[in-house]
Amino acid sequence: MSRVLYTNAQGFPVFNHSHSGGRDFSCPKKYYWKRIQGWQPRDERAALQFGKCVEAAIQYYHVQGLQTGSGIDEFKKLWWHYKDDSSITYTEKTGDWDDHYRMGSEMLALYEIEQPKLPIDNIQFQVDIKTELLPDSEYEGIKYTTILDMICEVDPSHPGYALLPVTGEHGPRRLIIDIKTSAASYYTDPRLSALDDQLRDYAWATGIDTVAFMVLVKNHSSVGTGDWVTILRGDDKGKKYIVLDVNEERLLVFPNKPLYEEYLSRRDSIKGKGSKEAKEALLAEYFYKAKRFRREDVTKQRIQFLAAVISQEDMDEAHGLAIAEAVEIADCSSEGVFPKKPGVRFPNNVCLSCECLGLCLDDKELVKEKLIQINGDF
Repeated sequence: MSRVLYTNAQGFPVFNHSHSGGRDFSCPKKYYWKRIQGWQPRDERAALQFGKCVEAAIQYYHVQGLQTGSGIDEFKKLWWHYKDDSSITYTEKTGDWDDHYRMGSEMLALYEIEQPKLPIDNIQFQVDIKTELLPDSEYEGIKYTTILDMICEVDPSHPGYALLPVTGEHGPRRLIIDIKTSAASYYTDPRLSALDDQLRDYAWATGIDTVAFMVLVKNHSSVGTGDWVTILRGDDKGKKYIVLDVNEERLLVFPNKPLYEEYLSRRDSIKGKGSKEAKEALLAEYFYKAKRFRREDVTKQRIQFLAAVISQEDMDEAHGLAIAEAVEIADCSSEGVFPKKPGVRFPNNVCLSCECLGLCLDDKELVKEKLIQINGDF
């Protein structure tokens, strides 16, 4: 009789393994608590729902034939559902519901500007892939499953084709794009995408070796001196500037960093009596070298596009790791043993941030505060 991956809390067999399942199985006991017993976080981080709204709005924008403003309006509609949701938790770094409303609206406006420059064309959205892991064995029926944000087919004539790390080819290139929203920029070297375990899994599961992260980087809505901003409207739409000065009515911006650094150097050299007046005079001098924009016409949000090619060797390696995970999970399930792989000391202090900590400590109050048990297939 074929093995199952596990039996869920409702007594139904589960046969599908996934990248997120592999992440949970980094500690088998955590996998047991979440996947088999059905324990899930009581509160949802705003980042998770925000990212879903942004992804859905991007898809809607394309489905609407790139109609100007359609993605922005869809994001606003989707995010509005969470306005009074007390189960959503926010962080001080990225702000509250209003801050996310503004960030998301600006992200979609920025995406409309940047999309023609990116290798995003002939798109399939939310592609559901299921791959048999070990056919003709006792583990037959266990599949690896994933849902891809985008699969594109990009023609070499596309302006963004140069962002793909391929040479000597003249036909269309298939490309997997995973959309991320993040409070911090990713790495700047796109080759590192080939080392990401999620993208490696996507590559072997589809046979598509060219992969990319499209990262929409969240920045708090406040704008200050020295910030880089992108213009969202008008003749300068899409151009990037560095902020010289901010007041309630307008921003003063420079087109390049050297001019900004020249101003800072001159300003910082002014000292002593009369320095306040001298700095005001200097600002007035540079006022005529700067451009002026309204706050609502600029954004600090950013988009990174980080593409890489994953080698056949690395795809085979990732495939082998997925098989090994699934076999180990099935064996643990068969034996009824899911051991802890704990850690409380840096750098392996994973337990301190684990949502299942209360269960492992048998702390009923902590469990009640952090978790809710939901029966079903996760």
